[in-house]
Amino acid sequence: MNAFHDFDKEVVAAIRQHIKSRVEGDGLKDVFPIPCLRDDVFEVLNRYCTVIYYPSEDSSNRGFHVKEYLIHNGKEQNFVFINTSQTLEKQVFTAAHELGHIWQIDKDILQEFPRLIGANVDNDDLAEAVINRFAAELLMPEELFCSSVSSDIRQVVADNHDGILKIDLKDALRIVVKRMDQFRAPSGAVVRRLFELRIIPKDSMDILLGEGLIPKEKIDGEIERIILENDYSNLRKPTERKFIPGLAELLDKAETAHCVDESKIVALRKMFGLPQKQTTSELKLNVPIETEGITGK
Repeated sequence: MNAFHDFDKEVVAAIRQHIKSRVEGDGLKDVFPIPCLRDDVFEVLNRYCTVIYYPSEDSSNRGFHVKEYLIHNGKEQNFVFINTSQTLEKQVFTAAHELGHIWQIDKDILQEFPRLIGANVDNDDLAEAVINRFAAELLMPEELFCSSVSSDIRQVVADNHDGILKIDLKDALRIVVKRMDQFRAPSGAVVRRLFELRIIPKDSMDILLGEGLIPKEKIDGEIERIILENDYSNLRKPTERKFIPGLAELLDKAETAHCVDESKIVALRKMFGLPQKQTTSELKLNVPIETEGITGK
């Protein structure tokens, strides 16, 4: 999910147009708040698929999208899994990323711009990079992102006697963390956004990603310190949410219709923290009685 490509203005404009067309064509303006989407991306995603929110111990698995065709009616059904053991900002970006797959942004962009596909290019990585740029455009709109960053930079910018504006690394990381909180986006996505919008050069992006002169663990440690120091409680905090929209009602129907084994229904209710109901097996008990008490003697 970290695939990255520095797309030109024409490709970026096309991605933005796809977002605009979807928002207007699918009637999404009511769930696109001003100034930015943040957690509301989950509500948008729920409109297009069944989302399974569940914690997984596999930290490398942030989430995935599965498409199936229902045999009985031939219709397409989309499912998205989101690992709620991840922190909230990672879940938000995962939701935006998987929405891009459902909207087939990668397929449309690569068909529109075949020049992007080359002999030395991994097409899967390129498609993922398109989706990541879509997620960034969706969650961190350019105008708001640039204005908020510019305001912070003006407060900490160092003397530019050599003609180059510079800021202290710790100040730069504070700006990154503020944008993480503002847009509910992971640190890596925020740093890449700074480069995409030409707020920082590539060398600075590499440093802030921990891919430059300073080890990644030190960069991540400073980000963690800033988060704790400023009490950004929504960051670095897994939700551990267990939820599938409509699951409770679905299990009730399955139980009534006796189409799913009772033990599986009980297990699913337990997994997702749903209240257990009295099962048929619990009622099938022999209740001993004393015959002497009912003989009238």
